[in-house]
Amino acid sequence: MADWKDIEQLQAEFKTAQLSSAAQKLSERNCIEILNKLQEMKLLDVLHSVDGKEYLTPTHLAKEIRDELYMQGGRINLVDLQQALNVDFSHVEAKSNELVKSDRNLQLIYGQMIDSTYLDRLAEEINENLQSTGQLTIAELSKQYDVPGDFLIPELISRIGKQIDGKLDEINRNAIFTEAYIAKHKARIRGVLSAVTRPIQLYPLSHDHGLSMQLLFSIVEELIKEGRIKGQIAGGRSEKSMFLPEIHTQTQNQWIDNFYAQNNYIEFDAVSRLGISDPKSYVRRRLTTNPPLFLKSVCVGQSIVDQIMATVDETIANGDWVDMMNFLPTSFLDEDCNQLLHHVMRERKKIKSSVPGIIFANSIVANEAFVNSCLKYFDGMMREKAEKDVKKSSVFALTEEERKEYLHQTTGDPKKKSEKKDDRRKKATEGSGSVKQGFEGASGSGKGAREVKTKGKKEHETQTETKPSKPSSSQDDLPFMDVGEITDVLHNRIRDCPPDFLQELSERIHRPLHTSYQAVVKSVFQISAQQSKEAGESGQDASAGGCAEKKSLAKSRKQSIEEISTMWANTRLFMEAIKLFEGDTAVQLEKHLLKTICLEITNSIFALVAIESVSGADANTEMTANVRIKMLSLFPDELKPSLTRLNSSVTGKDLHEFTEALQEATSPKTCDIFLRSADKKKDRQVMHGHKMSLLKQLENESNGAMALHLAVTIVFQSVTGCMIHTPGKCVPEVLGKIQPLVDKDVHRTLNRYQDLVMKEMITRKSSTPDNDHLAELQSDLINDLPVIQTIAATTKKQTT
Repeated sequence: MADWKDIEQLQAEFKTAQLSSAAQKLSERNCIEILNKLQEMKLLDVLHSVDGKEYLTPTHLAKEIRDELYMQGGRINLVDLQQALNVDFSHVEAKSNELVKSDRNLQLIYGQMIDSTYLDRLAEEINENLQSTGQLTIAELSKQYDVPGDFLIPELISRIGKQIDGKLDEINRNAIFTEAYIAKHKARIRGVLSAVTRPIQLYPLSHDHGLSMQLLFSIVEELIKEGRIKGQIAGGRSEKSMFLPEIHTQTQNQWIDNFYAQNNYIEFDAVSRLGISDPKSYVRRRLTTNPPLFLKSVCVGQSIVDQIMATVDETIANGDWVDMMNFLPTSFLDEDCNQLLHHVMRERKKIKSSVPGIIFANSIVANEAFVNSCLKYFDGMMREKAEKDVKKSSVFALTEEERKEYLHQTTGDPKKKSEKKDDRRKKATEGSGSVKQGFEGASGSGKGAREVKTKGKKEHETQTETKPSKPSSSQDDLPFMDVGEITDVLHNRIRDCPPDFLQELSERIHRPLHTSYQAVVKSVFQISAQQSKEAGESGQDASAGGCAEKKSLAKSRKQSIEEISTMWANTRLFMEAIKLFEGDTAVQLEKHLLKTICLEITNSIFALVAIESVSGADANTEMTANVRIKMLSLFPDELKPSLTRLNSSVTGKDLHEFTEALQEATSPKTCDIFLRSADKKKDRQVMHGHKMSLLKQLENESNGAMALHLAVTIVFQSVTGCMIHTPGKCVPEVLGKIQPLVDKDVHRTLNRYQDLVMKEMITRKSSTPDNDHLAELQSDLINDLPVIQTIAATTKKQTT
């Protein structure tokens, strides 16, 4: 073995070798290339720094990471770690993940490496704060230490009882409490809830003490379970939950029991005022021994039900009526009384010997005999009205067979009807087209025409005439009284009776009265027919009376022919004005003339023929489409074709068809009515009288729309020399027609007044009218009315 001297000699030689300089050195570039080559050959595993001047092994990198984590107190951000080690971040991140996987004391949370020693120190610090405050929330701790709550909660749970002396909220886990803190607040809550005598909301209590609702619920439920407080939680675990002290519940139950025992009913509103949210369910659970009858707003006991049943039995037995609201407490609603009465009626049906009753107006019970007795009040009225109705309308009562026969006659063959229409058009296009040609050779004069106002109701009635009515079994029945009239009669006969009862009673007896009235009408009609037959057999002896009747009929015929001739003269003049228009306006004017004056001519002819040819006809009979159809069935056979055509033409749209039908109906072979033809002198008189009539009407008119209608009609006649009969909707077209024929200022004034009328109508018919604006428009219409009247009176045809 070598001795110590040999060792010292070798040491000296080694030192000499170290101090001596090498003969050759490698450059940094060569060293780098050698290292890269070794790495490519996988003979060397090293990492280089960011600047590339240093190399280190992965093991040394792991050692430096642990050293840096220790120096930072057990918590470091990977970004800061990369800057401290001067190594690429990917190498730092990869090595950190390897360390975390291999060491359970290390954790990587959101880019930060944390070891268990840091968490232990953190738990000790949290415990110090917890002992001083008594409560710490996870949200506050997470914000203070910049640690996620999801990571912090399990770490704290694992250290509770070790580093942390406290208790975590087991339900929400959003706070940590000390036992002393929980005991203190438990004592406060126990004191508050032990002292309350009325329901108290738990949410304000939790807010005042800084407790979560769930923790508060746990404390309260624990106190109730221990028997330290008496009561219960209502409303579940919600912010609206309430604590109901037992003394309050006992007071509620005692009040309900006492009130029900004394009054035998309970009002649900009164139970709600006790603080009970669902009174009906509460009462149903409370009163289980003798369950009451539950109504809309109250529940009643059996004694009240028996009392009402006894009253109903007595009323029905006496054949009278009674209002049960007089036997019930004032807190009962009409719906309650109605439900109670229906319950009583169902119970009475179970008794076979009981007499049925009828419920009126929710609270009134009446006997069937009482209802039938009310029918007797109308016996005398039925007889009296039946005699009047039979005398007035029995002659012209239209049957379904007569209506079908009329429809069959008027429809006919479509081809023939089309051919006739083509012939009329051909005749109308030949010659001058004037309607005067059909009535040449007649002479006479006429009166001023009547201005006919048509509104929506009139148009609706006219449309009804054009459409045949649908068959109905009660179509020919004569009405007796409507419900309102029956109510008035009962009001005078039955004293101290509620209006609702009278209304429902009237509705109930309306149909029986109608049926009875039809039987009375039939009886009176049969008696009247028999009397007429007997009078006809003895009529030969009444020659003096017959002469008087003929004289009266002659006078009536003369007056009727004069009226018909006058209306026809006006119609001729109105037709001349229609020729000045084209298109839809002309069609509207023709339809309006047919539905007004032409319809009056037709009605007058039918009335005249009916008086002369129908026995028992009344000159004052109201003319309707059904009445004219009935008259046609009663007219002589030689008159039926021409009058049927006249009746059909008045419901059409063709004035030429009407004039041809009128010519045929008034010819000597049919009705023999003399119509005057055109006479310039007489026509001028008619037009002058018509204008004066319109001016007088305009002078007394205060309605803006009607005043404009009259003024435009008068101005049109003044500047065109033609009378016009126009509906209100055609006034703008007529105003446009006279524009080139009047002065510009006149047309501008009329046009401005028309705009005011339209604005006033739109504002008035608006769903939310502006009353101030409407009043302003109406004031403008009234103020400008004298100007319109002056224009109508002074405007004349311009001379060229």
